Amino acid sequence: RVDYQNGTVLLRDDATGRLLTIDGRAIDRRESQIDIPDLRPGDRVTLTGQWLNSRVFSALEITSAG
Repeated sequence: RVDYQNGTVLLRDDATGRLLTIDGRAIDRRESQIDIPDLRPGDRVTLTGQWLNSRVFSALEITSAG
């Protein structure tokens, strides 16, 4: 699920099946080619950033989506 208003994405990790929250508020919209509003349900994404806890990842960049 993509929450455009809050800049977050709820997704399922293919490797583990866990549901994860991706916090995209730290993405630099001037530098990143892909942003949260570009994502659609079902997209596979590759991210860079850091884990805030076991369920929340703070994305600094979306490196691929589709």
